Amino acid sequence: MKTSRRQFLMAAGMVGAAAKMWRQEARGAQAPQQRGDYHWGDPYEYLPQARAADHRELLPPEAIRGPWRNLRAVQQGKVIDIGSHSSETRTQSATLAGVSSVRGQEEVVDFTESLIESMDRHGIAKACLTPVSINGRTQFPEIVRSQERYPGRFEVWGGLRNLRPRPVGVEAARILREQLTMHGAKGVGEGAFPRSDNPEDLRPFMEVVMEFDVPVLSDAGGWSQAGASGSYSAGWRGFERFGNLVAQWPGVTWVMCDSGGPFDYLDGFEALRVAYSFENVYMELSKSTAPKITEAVKGIGAERVIYGSDWNRPEMKAYGPFHTRACFQHWWVLNEIAMADITEEQRDMILYKNALRLLKQSN
Repeated sequence: MKTSRRQFLMAAGMVGAAAKMWRQEARGAQAPQQRGDYHWGDPYEYLPQARAADHRELLPPEAIRGPWRNLRAVQQGKVIDIGSHSSETRTQSATLAGVSSVRGQEEVVDFTESLIESMDRHGIAKACLTPVSINGRTQFPEIVRSQERYPGRFEVWGGLRNLRPRPVGVEAARILREQLTMHGAKGVGEGAFPRSDNPEDLRPFMEVVMEFDVPVLSDAGGWSQAGASGSYSAGWRGFERFGNLVAQWPGVTWVMCDSGGPFDYLDGFEALRVAYSFENVYMELSKSTAPKITEAVKGIGAERVIYGSDWNRPEMKAYGPFHTRACFQHWWVLNEIAMADITEEQRDMILYKNALRLLKQSN
């Protein structure tokens, strides 16, 4: 029986289409929109005051009509944000080098109400709060008050953030124990770890962590910024320091915050390298992008990838690369998770199931 070339190509096309449908079914339901299905441009294209410090008036289309709206966990209102903040400075620096000086301001603005509004808009059931580094006093009582004002919407992370000089040894351990027992802290928050190169200075604090079996959130990549001293540290050095810390305490659960890296295209693969090396490390996805999320799920499994936003104020940041200044907003990483080449079940794990396990809570 003879077959024409046209018939052969038609048959091959039908087989290919059927195979594609089978692969999609096997992977699970994908969020229907992909990056090419809607405009993904410079957010500042939609902001008349593009490079100005105050740019809260308008949002780019992906903030409103992005694929995040199709995520099952968003539609069901089940998302848990493992890492965010409810307060920040009133003003911002317009440069990376000026961030440290701005953070030295004494005035702290409570953005809890705006945070709740954003959570409700993005299907986020609960957020876990860490104090921000602004002045030399602990802001732990402030996040506890945010939790009390909105029952069921917040968990709090403890630790030593904002304290200068930062306690070590038995004093650091005492503070953490009090936060865990008296205020219901779920673990150690982002950037709230004792700062010392001496393992003996860390031991009492880490013994409390292991006694209560709680996770430790820790900054990894950092902004690689030039600080007030004029010094500069490459992003990979932050991941190296984090990896050394994890190696010293292999029995502790670590959550690598900002593992997308503020400069994800440059730093994100360093985060993956650390996660590939240690089985006790979760990757928290704030500021990350879809390719890195896909690689993380393929490389370490969705069980160790977790959603966090690093939200800390209602408007986009005034510093950093122009096209990624919105990366602190809830919709940013939700969009990237929606566009990653993973299944909807894996997205559910990232968006809330892993957090429930980490927080020792039921669905």
